[in-house]
Parts: sequence; structure tokens; C-alpha cells
Amino acid sequence: MSFEDDLRITLRDRASETMPPADLLTETIQGVRRDQRRRRWLATGVAVVTAAAVLAVPLVIRNGDGSSSGVPAAPGPSLPDMSGLGPWEPMPVFDLRPGYVPEGVGPTTLEMMGPNQVLRYEKDTQMLAAEFGPLEPEWEVEATAESSTTIGDRPAIVHTADDYDGAAPGYRYVGVRWKTGEDKWVQVTSLGPYSEEEVLRFARELGSEPGVVPPALPTFTFAEHIAGMAPQYVSPTMVCQVPQEMSGKQQQPEGLCVYVLEEEFEPRPHGERLIIGGKQACLNVDAGIFDIDLDGGRTLRIEWDQRTIPLGRERILRFAAGITYRG
Repeated sequence: MSFEDDLRITLRDRASETMPPADLLTETIQGVRRDQRRRRWLATGVAVVTAAAVLAVPLVIRNGDGSSSGVPAAPGPSLPDMSGLGPWEPMPVFDLRPGYVPEGVGPTTLEMMGPNQVLRYEKDTQMLAAEFGPLEPEWEVEATAESSTTIGDRPAIVHTADDYDGAAPGYRYVGVRWKTGEDKWVQVTSLGPYSEEEVLRFARELGSEPGVVPPALPTFTFAEHIAGMAPQYVSPTMVCQVPQEMSGKQQQPEGLCVYVLEEEFEPRPHGERLIIGGKQACLNVDAGIFDIDLDGGRTLRIEWDQRTIPLGRERILRFAAGITYRG
């Protein structure tokens, strides 16, 4: 079951509720972990949706061919203050550039999980990843064996298992965790055909090359930052922001999140039906959910908790109108 499946099932179970519980996204964290070895880079097109808005003028959708169409925004109070920082392109980096990578790994993706950085190589159901930051990572799989080693001059723990949920024949789990001299955690996780020796070499050569792992073209970009918000979670399939006082406290996605569901657009009960640039949309401010039909069996979802991030109709419309999605 994918992360999107976990989200869809949870959200459908709560569809009749006016206000979702505060731990709605928390309930899908196990799905996030399971999906780490199954996630796919959504790169089948460019600029599926591009939107822009200006104070006191209609919302505008720019289509893939550059044409645009608009509908008047409903009257209401003036749009909220924005941070004035200009466009935001969430592009995580990874500070420990590896000197060795096993043969046959998949494409590189970079993620931000709270204050932690994640480097991930995925192909089919195999995954090799490294996580680095001040928060202790979680083990991906329950180990059947544990041993100790050293990474540089630092003691490290090694977890292994000859089988795990979803493992293909010949695949095994290897996890290595240690703490740097700067008091930051590093964890390497392998789910695939790689031997313990290959995984340990990858771990030992993290940071041996100068520079950082360069960022890739972001899947989501935003016209403006909302004042007082900070990035919390960034991956090819999801971007979340939280109030600055909540920033850096956990790895899981929370706050104001934007992601794409691999499912048909389905208006929620009690939602406000909108047509934006010829695309169907449904906004439920009280529930903190704004869905936009991307066509092709996909839905762009904006989700937030009104109790911690109280956003009015005009503010969320302005935010949504500034999103560019490439996927």
C-alpha cells in the first residue's frame, strides 16, 4: 500500500467530519515509512498546473501551452500579508556527498524531514537511503540480528534482517546508525540486493567527496511564502510548512501540506465547488482541505489544521494560486 493509499483511506474515513483531528497526518506516518521503498519520482510531464494571483484581480490558471483563463474570486476581506520573500522553490540538499555508491541503484532523490536531510536511491522495490540531522532516525525494519562496528572513529550499530515485508527474492535489510562528532545522527538504510559490506562501504564514504549532493528541479514551487511559516517536510510528492515556532521538532509531515493523490477528483461533503481555469476544485475551509482536479486520475490536495494554522478563504486561495506543480 502506497503513502497516497494510506492518506486516501484515512481521509475518506474522516470525510463526514467538519474538523479533522489534529493527528490526521500523524496517522499516515507508518505509510510514509512503508512508502519510502516504493515511492516514485513523478516526472511524466512539465508544469501540469501553474497558477498565479494578484490582489483584487481574478485567480488565473496557466495551462501547459501558456494560455490562461480566469474566474473572479468571491468578494471578501483583503488578502493576507505575505512574507515578501518572493518565489519559493523547495530544493533539499544533502551535506554528506558519498564517495561510493553501489552499482545498480535507482535515481537520486533528496528530501527534508524536519531538520533532517535525506538522500535516497530507489528503483522498483529496492531502496538505499541515508538520513542526516539532529533528530534520531527510526529503524525501517525490525532486525533479526544486531552487531556493532565503527564509522570513522565513531561507534555504530548495525541492524540486519534476511527478510522483510515486500522483499523480493534475494533482498535483505541492512541498517547502520551512528552519531557524528558534531552530535548529529547519520543512518544508512538498504532494502534490496546489497550486501552488508557494500552498505557499510557506502556509509563509511559518506562525506568523503567535497561539496554537497546538488538539488534537483523541485516538483512544487510557490509564488510566495506565507508570513511566519517555515519548511517542515519536502519530498518529490509532498511539501509541508509549519509555524516557525513548530519548526525542526519532528520528522513527520505536518502543518500546511501540498501533495498529489493518485485518484479521481471527488468533491468533499460541505465543500465550496469552484471552477479554476476550467478545472474543478473543492474548498472546505473549516475542514482544512482544498482539492483541485489535475485530470488523468490525479488530485492536487492542500491540507492544513485550522486549529494550529488558521487560514481564511482569501488566504488559502492566494496560497493555492501561487503553486506550480511539475509532475
